[in-house]
Amino acid sequence: KVVHLHVDSGSEAETYAAEQQDKKLRPLYNEMISLEKKTESLLNELEQMRKNEEKMRDINESTNARVAWFSTISLVSLVGVAGWQVWYLRKFFQTKCTKPFLLVAAPGL
Repeated sequence: KVVHLHVDSGSEAETYAAEQQDKKLRPLYNEMISLEKKTESLLNELEQMRKNEEKMRDINESTNARVAWFSTISLVSLVGVAGWQVWYLRKFFQTKCTKPFLLVAAPGL
């Protein structure tokens, strides 16, 4: 079995039959009221979307700033570790080269 469900929400869900019976308004006037409420609904949705976009932009800018700082700290630490390695290896090989070598004669030579 297939069940189809159609649900109207917002200004589309409102019916003006009661107003038409009570006030005996013309159908064109009822349509105008309906269009006005739909327009208000669209404007409210647009304002909500604008607020959401502003929040998302703020979050994006904050994330970009954090990534920039993280990249800067990573670069500084990388350069620092590379400098320390160069200094350590230079010192290691200088002390190794300044020690006298002991030549041990191999047997049979």
